[in-house]
Amino acid sequence: MGLIDVTAEGVRRAVAEFDRLGRDRFLDRYGFGPAREYFLVLDGKSYDSKAIVGAAHGYDRPDLGPLGNEDFSGGQATVQRRLEDLGFTVEHREVAAQRNPPWAREELVLALELYLAEGQLDDTDDAVIDLSAELNALNVHSDRPDRARFRNPNGVAM
Repeated sequence: MGLIDVTAEGVRRAVAEFDRLGRDRFLDRYGFGPAREYFLVLDGKSYDSKAIVGAAHGYDRPDLGPLGNEDFSGGQATVQRRLEDLGFTVEHREVAAQRNPPWAREELVLALELYLAEGQLDDTDDAVIDLSAELNALNVHSDRPDRARFRNPNGVAM
């Protein structure tokens, strides 16, 4: 099981799935966070390179399935090299860390309601996890720069 199993056809099929599902659903499906530095560029669009390679492995080796985030390392020596060996273009970008937006009134009301009812809870408590999901479902912020940390249970518990 490795990146050597990934073919250009598998990459194209993974890209087609990415386009069909959209970025968030694709990343969730395969258990990857957003790319920070390396992006596959194909037909003028950018794709999270490590997630694409992981999904492509599942197309190329259905007997082994897709590779998960923890199954291989990303970056120049691995994912970029494999994609370029297959004839694809990979762009390296330095993405500055961005902060999540300040809490909106609606979010604060929900968080304070839980705090006043239950007191201080930790990030493993079901009520905190549920509130995190509820806050993520609210449509009060147009930009969520750090999808993995946006109103996650740890932040909600704080």
